[in-house]
Amino acid sequence: MAQRARRATRTCMRRSQLDQRLELYVDYGLAIRALCARIALILLGLLIGLFLLELCLQIAARWAGDRSLPVGLGVLAGRRRVLALGDSNTYGLYVRAERAYPKVLERHWNARHPDRPIEVLNVAFPGTNSSQVRNRFARYLEVFHPDVVLVMVGANDIWTMPEPVADAPPSAGVLLWRYSRVFRIFFMLRRWVQAPELKVRDFKAHTFEGNPAGLTAVEEYGDARFEVGYRRLPSERTAPPPGSTTSTNLRAVCERARRDAVEVIFVTYPGLTNSMYVDASRTIRLAGATCGARVIDVEQAFVPACSADACPTLLYGDGHPTARGHALAAKVVGHALSRYWMRPAGSRAAAGA
Repeated sequence: MAQRARRATRTCMRRSQLDQRLELYVDYGLAIRALCARIALILLGLLIGLFLLELCLQIAARWAGDRSLPVGLGVLAGRRRVLALGDSNTYGLYVRAERAYPKVLERHWNARHPDRPIEVLNVAFPGTNSSQVRNRFARYLEVFHPDVVLVMVGANDIWTMPEPVADAPPSAGVLLWRYSRVFRIFFMLRRWVQAPELKVRDFKAHTFEGNPAGLTAVEEYGDARFEVGYRRLPSERTAPPPGSTTSTNLRAVCERARRDAVEVIFVTYPGLTNSMYVDASRTIRLAGATCGARVIDVEQAFVPACSADACPTLLYGDGHPTARGHALAAKVVGHALSRYWMRPAGSRAAAGA
């Protein structure tokens, strides 16, 4: 009898423990369900809040009459972003990086307009041609999300190897940037917090039969990498790939910028003592007029100080700008940007360079 009683007691205890565990599991389950419900409500609230914020920003932008930029981004980001594309004339061949016109533009602008600062990123590289700018343009927009893009390119098309053109479809990030103003705000905040540095490294000179044949390097910005450089054309001039001429490449850049709601501005070459740059500037003006892009005619600013074949204070013998030449180019570009940015939003479309 005693043994049966002990067995019965142990059975009861086991059942009691099992009941306690079941109750505990039920309590855990109820707690998890309650937590999931709260998380779902929070996410729903966030989605509704983001939707309302997006709606308000879209309405405010349409009311302001400027559909290319979200309202208040200059304040949120701290500064507008200008991206400078091109070749050695923008890169700053023969001068230090801080003396090239993009950095001079940033420095002088911010000194004159401390309440409207800008950030100028110079991703130009010697030898770059227009097909390379066209192929990289979509990726540049995706990585940098600039407010304005300055393009001075085309002179090297006559002696560097063109790339087969491949206009990439817009990525998810570009589409979000194009249509969502909330996405732009978060990107601007991230830019303000992180502020990665643009670096150029891994320079490699290439030769063929003992003669210079090219130069390559890697541009890094945070996690993004761009392979830049050029290859010389062989002695026999080869035909460019179909659809790849200076004018068609510039027009393709213009159309892509328009689709992505980015202001692209063509800039002529300062080197009026070199026929290669004069011809390229003529093509740049024509491309700008054809696609409706604004053109900043830097070349014309050099005319009063230069004769037909010499401009020793502003240009080197091959037509590249000196430090003083870069300063003049920066002054011309800065003046054109100020005339554009200082106008009311509704009159910007009519603003010329």
